[in-house]
Amino acid sequence: MKKVLALLIALMPVLASAKITLGEVTISGEKSEVTVMMNKNKPKYYCIPVMTDHTGMHEIWVKPKEAAKFHTALFEAKAKFKEWSKVAEDNNVGEFEKDMPVRFPTVTYVWGHGDLFFCDAPFKLTFRRTKEGANFAALYIHVTADTNRFVDENFVVLLMGEEELDTFLDTFSSKNIEKVMLENADYDPNTDKRTVDDSLFK
Repeated sequence: MKKVLALLIALMPVLASAKITLGEVTISGEKSEVTVMMNKNKPKYYCIPVMTDHTGMHEIWVKPKEAAKFHTALFEAKAKFKEWSKVAEDNNVGEFEKDMPVRFPTVTYVWGHGDLFFCDAPFKLTFRRTKEGANFAALYIHVTADTNRFVDENFVVLLMGEEELDTFLDTFSSKNIEKVMLENADYDPNTDKRTVDDSLFK
Protein backbone atom coordinates (compact mmCIF):
# COMPACT_ATOMS: atom_id res chain seq x y z
CA MET A 1 0.00 0.00 0.00
CA LYS A 2 2.83 2.38 0.85
CA LYS A 3 4.43 1.70 -2.54
CA VAL A 4 1.16 2.50 -4.33
CA LEU A 5 0.79 5.77 -2.39
CA ALA A 6 4.39 6.72 -3.14
CA LEU A 7 3.80 6.05 -6.84
CA LEU A 8 0.62 8.14 -6.87
CA ILE A 9 2.40 11.02 -5.14
CA ALA A 10 5.22 10.82 -7.67
CA LEU A 11 2.74 10.86 -10.54
CA MET A 12 0.69 13.79 -9.24
CA PRO A 13 2.67 16.49 -11.12
CA VAL A 14 2.38 14.44 -14.33
CA LEU A 15 -1.35 13.92 -13.89
CA ALA A 16 -1.87 17.59 -13.06
CA SER A 17 0.07 18.76 -16.11
CA ALA A 18 -0.60 16.88 -19.34
CA LYS A 19 -0.97 17.55 -23.07
CA ILE A 20 -4.03 16.95 -25.22
CA THR A 21 -4.59 17.59 -28.92
CA LEU A 22 -6.40 20.79 -29.89
CA GLY A 23 -6.31 20.25 -33.64
CA GLU A 24 -4.22 19.94 -36.76
CA VAL A 25 -2.80 22.81 -38.80
CA THR A 26 -0.99 22.92 -42.12
CA ILE A 27 2.25 24.90 -42.47
CA SER A 28 4.03 24.98 -45.84
CA GLY A 29 2.11 21.92 -46.95
CA GLU A 30 3.04 19.91 -43.85
CA LYS A 31 0.49 18.91 -41.22
CA SER A 32 1.35 19.65 -37.58
CA GLU A 33 -0.47 19.00 -34.34
CA VAL A 34 -1.42 21.85 -32.02
CA THR A 35 -1.53 20.64 -28.43
CA VAL A 36 -2.86 22.04 -25.18
CA MET A 37 -0.65 22.07 -22.11
CA MET A 38 -3.09 21.31 -19.31
CA ASN A 39 -2.69 22.18 -15.65
CA LYS A 40 -5.26 20.75 -13.22
CA ASN A 41 -7.79 20.23 -16.02
CA LYS A 42 -7.41 23.77 -17.30
CA PRO A 43 -5.55 24.90 -20.42
CA LYS A 44 -2.30 26.65 -19.62
CA TYR A 45 -0.94 27.14 -23.17
CA TYR A 46 -1.85 26.21 -26.72
CA CYS A 47 1.39 24.91 -28.27
CA ILE A 48 2.16 25.31 -31.99
CA PRO A 49 5.23 23.60 -33.51
CA VAL A 50 7.33 26.09 -35.49
CA MET A 51 10.37 25.91 -37.71
CA THR A 52 13.42 28.03 -36.86
CA ASP A 53 16.23 28.79 -39.26
CA HIS A 54 19.10 26.99 -37.49
CA THR A 55 17.95 24.36 -35.06
CA GLY A 56 14.77 22.79 -36.41
CA MET A 57 11.41 22.65 -34.70
CA HIS A 58 10.50 24.53 -31.54
CA GLU A 59 7.19 25.92 -30.31
CA ILE A 60 5.02 28.99 -29.97
CA TRP A 61 2.76 29.12 -26.92
CA VAL A 62 -0.52 31.04 -26.97
CA LYS A 63 -2.15 31.82 -23.63
CA PRO A 64 -5.86 30.84 -23.39
CA LYS A 65 -6.81 34.45 -22.62
CA GLU A 66 -5.17 35.48 -25.92
CA ALA A 67 -6.78 32.76 -28.06
CA ALA A 68 -9.73 34.94 -29.16
CA LYS A 69 -7.38 37.80 -30.16
CA PHE A 70 -5.14 35.30 -31.96
CA HIS A 71 -8.15 33.96 -33.88
CA THR A 72 -9.31 37.49 -34.78
CA ALA A 73 -5.83 38.36 -36.07
CA LEU A 74 -5.81 35.20 -38.20
CA PHE A 75 -9.23 36.15 -39.61
CA GLU A 76 -7.95 39.63 -40.51
CA ALA A 77 -4.78 38.10 -41.97
CA LYS A 78 -6.82 35.84 -44.26
CA ALA A 79 -8.94 38.78 -45.48
CA LYS A 80 -5.82 40.86 -46.22
CA PHE A 81 -4.09 37.91 -47.87
CA LYS A 82 -7.07 37.36 -50.17
CA GLU A 83 -7.27 41.07 -51.01
CA TRP A 84 -3.56 41.52 -51.67
CA SER A 85 -3.31 38.30 -53.69
CA LYS A 86 -6.05 39.52 -56.04
CA VAL A 87 -4.42 42.95 -56.43
CA ALA A 88 -1.04 41.33 -57.18
CA GLU A 89 -2.52 38.96 -59.74
CA ASP A 90 -4.72 41.62 -61.41
CA ASN A 91 -1.69 43.91 -61.78
CA ASN A 92 0.76 41.17 -62.76
CA VAL A 93 3.03 42.06 -59.82
CA GLY A 94 6.36 40.23 -59.72
CA GLU A 95 8.50 39.42 -56.67
CA PHE A 96 7.14 41.45 -53.78
CA GLU A 97 7.21 41.69 -49.98
CA LYS A 98 5.33 44.00 -47.64
CA ASP A 99 4.34 44.06 -43.96
CA MET A 100 0.63 43.47 -43.39
CA PRO A 101 -1.34 45.75 -41.02
CA VAL A 102 -2.55 42.96 -38.73
CA ARG A 103 -1.88 43.06 -35.00
CA PHE A 104 -1.26 39.72 -33.28
CA PRO A 105 -1.31 39.33 -29.50
CA THR A 106 1.87 38.57 -27.60
CA VAL A 107 2.84 34.90 -27.69
CA THR A 108 5.68 32.98 -26.07
CA TYR A 109 8.50 31.62 -28.23
CA VAL A 110 10.02 28.47 -26.76
CA TRP A 111 13.55 27.57 -27.76
CA GLY A 112 15.62 24.90 -26.13
CA HIS A 113 17.53 21.68 -26.09
CA GLY A 114 17.42 20.39 -22.54
CA ASP A 115 16.68 23.88 -21.19
CA LEU A 116 13.91 26.22 -22.25
CA PHE A 117 14.36 29.86 -23.12
CA PHE A 118 11.41 32.15 -23.48
CA CYS A 119 10.73 35.35 -25.35
CA ASP A 120 7.37 37.10 -25.22
CA ALA A 121 6.55 39.29 -28.23
CA PRO A 122 3.85 39.71 -30.89
CA PHE A 123 4.22 38.23 -34.35
CA LYS A 124 5.05 40.32 -37.36
CA LEU A 125 3.16 39.45 -40.53
CA THR A 126 4.32 39.93 -44.11
CA PHE A 127 2.78 39.25 -47.48
CA ARG A 128 5.22 37.74 -49.95
CA ARG A 129 5.00 36.98 -53.65
CA THR A 130 7.60 34.98 -55.55
CA LYS A 131 8.89 35.53 -59.08
CA GLU A 132 6.76 32.57 -60.12
CA GLY A 133 3.63 34.31 -58.83
CA ALA A 134 3.02 32.24 -55.70
CA ASN A 135 1.62 34.17 -52.73
CA PHE A 136 2.18 33.34 -49.08
CA ALA A 137 1.94 34.93 -45.64
CA ALA A 138 4.81 34.78 -43.15
CA LEU A 139 4.44 35.11 -39.41
CA TYR A 140 7.92 35.73 -38.06
CA ILE A 141 9.96 37.08 -35.16
CA HIS A 142 13.67 37.29 -34.35
CA VAL A 143 14.27 35.66 -30.95
CA THR A 144 17.27 36.16 -28.67
CA ALA A 145 17.88 35.46 -24.99
CA ASP A 146 19.95 37.55 -22.60
CA THR A 147 20.84 34.42 -20.64
CA ASN A 148 22.18 32.39 -23.58
CA ARG A 149 24.20 33.75 -26.51
CA PHE A 150 23.32 30.69 -28.61
CA VAL A 151 19.65 31.64 -28.67
CA ASP A 152 19.51 33.64 -31.87
CA GLU A 153 16.74 32.38 -34.10
CA ASN A 154 14.12 33.47 -36.58
CA PHE A 155 10.80 31.81 -35.74
CA VAL A 156 8.81 31.55 -38.98
CA VAL A 157 5.38 30.21 -39.90
CA LEU A 158 4.94 30.16 -43.69
CA LEU A 159 1.30 29.88 -44.72
CA MET A 160 0.94 28.98 -48.36
CA GLY A 161 -2.52 30.31 -49.12
CA GLU A 162 -5.98 30.70 -47.65
CA GLU A 163 -6.42 26.97 -47.04
CA GLU A 164 -3.51 26.87 -44.61
CA LEU A 165 -4.82 29.94 -42.81
CA ASP A 166 -8.18 28.15 -42.55
CA THR A 167 -6.59 25.26 -40.64
CA PHE A 168 -5.44 27.73 -37.96
CA LEU A 169 -8.83 29.46 -37.93
CA ASP A 170 -10.61 26.12 -37.43
CA THR A 171 -8.24 24.98 -34.69
CA PHE A 172 -8.38 28.24 -32.72
CA SER A 173 -12.12 28.81 -33.09
CA SER A 174 -14.00 29.10 -29.80
CA LYS A 175 -16.26 26.27 -30.99
CA ASN A 176 -13.32 23.87 -31.40
CA ILE A 177 -11.64 24.92 -28.15
CA GLU A 178 -14.86 24.42 -26.21
CA LYS A 179 -15.45 21.03 -27.85
CA VAL A 180 -11.95 19.79 -26.98
CA MET A 181 -12.11 21.13 -23.43
CA LEU A 182 -15.50 19.51 -22.84
CA GLU A 183 -14.25 16.19 -24.19
CA ASN A 184 -11.38 16.32 -21.70
CA ALA A 185 -13.20 17.87 -18.74
CA ASP A 186 -13.90 15.94 -15.54
CA TYR A 187 -17.24 14.22 -15.31
CA ASP A 188 -19.54 15.52 -12.56
CA PRO A 189 -21.79 12.70 -11.27
CA ASN A 190 -24.07 15.25 -9.56
CA THR A 191 -25.08 16.87 -12.83
CA ASP A 192 -24.33 13.90 -15.10
CA LYS A 193 -22.34 16.32 -17.30
CA ARG A 194 -18.87 17.42 -18.20
CA THR A 195 -18.52 21.16 -17.65
CA VAL A 196 -15.79 23.74 -18.12
CA ASP A 197 -15.39 27.36 -17.11
CA ASP A 198 -17.03 29.63 -19.75
CA SER A 199 -14.36 32.28 -19.13
CA LEU A 200 -11.84 30.07 -20.98
CA PHE A 201 -13.43 31.02 -24.28
CA LYS A 202 -13.79 34.77 -23.81
